[in-house]
Amino acid sequence: MTVATTKMKILSLKELLVKECPYDWFNGGWVERFAMEHGYKASNGSRRARELENSGAWERKEEKGSVWYRRAEKEKKAVINGIEVKVFKEKIPEEKGLW
Repeated sequence: MTVATTKMKILSLKELLVKECPYDWFNGGWVERFAMEHGYKASNGSRRARELENSGAWERKEEKGSVWYRRAEKEKKAVINGIEVKVFKEKIPEEKGLW
């Protein structure tokens, strides 16, 4: 008897968070519960959320002692007078070494 096997990529917690997070603001508690539901410690989920925020993939705000996250707004590119420029909906991300 032959058993067919397929290689299936196992997603990391960070990849799962990016794939499954809501599009609107969500509480840090959601991240911790999500991590625990997938077999990780709640603190691991919080750490991954901070990494996603630091990398620019997520935005973060604090309200009344709670932290909230959402997917970062994507930048748009436009061509003005033959020059390609980046157009941002909200704040311009800080890039090291520009100022």
